[in-house]
Formats: sequence, structure tokens, C-alpha cells
Amino acid sequence: MNRSIKHTLVASALLATLAMPALADRSHSGPMHMGPWAGLQHAKPQLKLTAEQTTLWNAAEAASQASRDAMKSGMEKTRTLFDEQKQQPILDLQKLSDTMEAQRDSGKALHEKERDAWLKLYASLNDAQKQTASDSIKQHWQRMSQRMEHMRHGKERP
Repeated sequence: MNRSIKHTLVASALLATLAMPALADRSHSGPMHMGPWAGLQHAKPQLKLTAEQTTLWNAAEAASQASRDAMKSGMEKTRTLFDEQKQQPILDLQKLSDTMEAQRDSGKALHEKERDAWLKLYASLNDAQKQTASDSIKQHWQRMSQRMEHMRHGKERP
């Protein structure tokens, strides 16, 4: 393999690994931080969930936590593998690629389970609850849009 391509692959993999901690800690933003229903946590008190809905909420939160935990664990394993590979005279790029692909596949399955749990909860809401949830989600989207705009223009957040 061309030396330049090797360096590019290794640099890309290392950069991805360094970025992973930022992606792993989504717990501060409530359920499904990256999903379209991010911001739902803020509406929970106003939703006045039934016992059945509370059970669905708890299941969705548990799915989110399992997804976060698996992501963190996978990143730790990847970092360990990178550290091991850095000690080797010749990198095993296939092993690195296989590990990262397996983690991606596992993460996708957990993400789908998490997404489905939140969608099941949302489907159980009545129209008034959905309106409250929608308003909260839209407010969250607006805050995220403002933050992104500030970041694009190098301004500090308000």
C-alpha cells in the first residue's frame, strides 16, 4: 500500500478516535440528543404521563443509556486497540477496520432499538401531549440552530 495512503488512513482513524469522546457523552442533553425528538426531556413534567406511558418512557431511557454505555465501551476498546497498534512496527489496518466496522454495526442496532423505543412512547401520547412534546422539541431545535449559527460565525453563545 502506498505510504501516503497508509498515513491518511491512520491519521483518519486516529482523528475519529479522538473525536469519539465528544460523541459518547450525550447524557447531559436528555433522551435522544441527536434524534429528531431531542428536547423531549424538557416536556416530561407537562406531559402528565399515564402509568403505561411512564413505563414506555423508562424503557426508552434505558435503551438510550444502553446505547451510550455500549458506545463508551466500544470507544475504550478502540482506543486500547490503537494504543496496541502504535506499539507494533507494522500496523494491522485490517484489524482496526474490522473492529471499527463491528462497533458501527453494533451501534446501529442499538440506535435503532433506542429510536424505536422513543417512537413507541411518542405514538402512545394523545394529541394534547403530542402538541406539548412538539413545542418542546421545536424549542430545542431552535436553541440548537442558534448555537450552530454562533459556532459558524465564531461568536460566543448567549
